[in-house]
Amino acid sequence: MKLKDEKIHTIGYQGRSIGSFIEILSENLIDILVDIREKPYSRIKDFSSKKLAAHLAGTNIEYLHLPRLGSSQNLRHKVRSDHDYDYFFKEYNKYLSTQSNTLTDLYNLSINKTICLMCVESDYNICHRRSVAEKLLEFSGKEGTFSLNHL
Repeated sequence: MKLKDEKIHTIGYQGRSIGSFIEILSENLIDILVDIREKPYSRIKDFSSKKLAAHLAGTNIEYLHLPRLGSSQNLRHKVRSDHDYDYFFKEYNKYLSTQSNTLTDLYNLSINKTICLMCVESDYNICHRRSVAEKLLEFSGKEGTFSLNHL
């Protein structure tokens, strides 16, 4: 099976306004914004789940929260304090390997819809959404033919 547009999109909202965030999603023809935070709350109210879903309601972009793909609070606090990203990714990837049903459902959704994985972190390289995106590429069975697109 083939992903709809042969890309896995990701986005972090850190440092963005809700207007520019939605504009980026629209410009990239995103069908579904997939929130992969464990807890979909933000100090920036526009990015808490209910408010974000309300903002998206006026667009053609659906909102989907998949808390099972979030990183645990303990793991997030640890990496914030010690910046040990090797440990963070090792532990998160271990956890992610237990989420094959959720990943399969997400991959199947991406076959017909253009999805974008969302978290707060602006730097894709130090965010758990990188691991989720890479797992989706593995599910495709053709890692080399699909690309990751960080917005």
